[in-house]
Order: sequence, then structure tokens, then C-alpha cells
Amino acid sequence: ARDPWGLGDGHPAAANPKVSEVFRHLQQHPARLSGTEMGYEVSDVMARRKGRSFADTPAFSLTPADIPSPSGSEHYPSVVCAALQLACGGLDECHNIITPQSWDSPTHFGGPPVDSEARHDATLLHHLVHLREGQHVGEFGTGWNNAGFWAGALGDHPVLSQVHAAATVLARGNERLEHTMACDHPDGRFNPRKFLGLCLVAERDGDQELV
Repeated sequence: ARDPWGLGDGHPAAANPKVSEVFRHLQQHPARLSGTEMGYEVSDVMARRKGRSFADTPAFSLTPADIPSPSGSEHYPSVVCAALQLACGGLDECHNIITPQSWDSPTHFGGPPVDSEARHDATLLHHLVHLREGQHVGEFGTGWNNAGFWAGALGDHPVLSQVHAAATVLARGNERLEHTMACDHPDGRFNPRKFLGLCLVAERDGDQELV
């Protein structure tokens, strides 16, 4: 469970039927980049909110205890759980797990900060949560604004080379997108700040092709 980004049938977590069910759900319903309003409440309160599509996904009942941890770490399994919840639309549930592991002040929804060995991964998820929040106004301006802060805090991360490879494949055959990849994401590294700028342009112009 130390690599929360290598998710799939070969991941150790897939031995748990609940996790395998989440994987199957994501194969049929891939995560989408779309503005989603957040509640900034503890997970128990969010679970009682009506009309949330996340409640209809198998990740709704997922907990860090469902993620195996051969090393005995409590932090990496929680980050894996948070990543799966985010992928299924549980922005607040993910946010509540990763905030104490990436932010040095207490919050009413995430509790006090913890000294986490998974801080770098939690920081990446913090960026992605607010990227998914998008144009909606949250705790510090819009999700876009907050995502920019966390992109700066993230620095480099091993997963960014994997994102670059996937984005290159998606852009192949589209001259406009190939040009964007070449200009904004050179040297095999995906630039979160550049992608955030792309999201802002797409939102402003209503351009779905960009994202």
C-alpha cells in the first residue's frame, strides 16, 4: 500500500473485495474533471446529505481499514482510501483524510495535524481535491485558487511522469493538444500549474476539448 498511484488488479489492496469493487466501478465510470461543490463538514455529516452521487458508489463505505498495510503504516492506507474516494466523487471524504496529513493547522472537518510519512502524497491529493472543486468558492477562494496553492506546495512528485505519459497518449493525433503538451509539459514532467491554467481557460471559454 506504499504506492497509492499504482492502483489496479495487481495492487495489494485489490485482495480486499470492497477495494476490487471500487476498481470495477472506476473502470465503468472513470473519474471526470468537473467543478464539484464541497461542504467542508466532517464525514459523518456529509454522509447524511441527500442527493450526493458519491453515496451510490462502492467507495462510500470504504475506510482506511479496508486497505492492507504490510509495513504497518496507518498513513499510506488512508491516502489510498482517500484517492479512491476522490476518484468516485467523495471530495469532502478525501479532503478530511488528507488535510491533517498535509496542513499544519487544525480544522473543524479534519481535526488536528499529524506527522505523516505520506505527506507528499497527501499534498498531491490536496491539489487534486481543489482542482475537482473548480470554480466553486470554498475555504480560500475558488477551488482553482486553492489548487494553485497546493500545486506550489507539491513541487515534484513521481506520479507526474506517469500523468505526463498518459496525457501524451490522450493528446496524440490532436495537433492543438500535442502543441499544448510540448509547450506546457516538456522533459517528461507534467506541470500542475500549467494544467490548472488550461482548466481556467477551458472554464472561461466553455472549451471541453482542452480537458
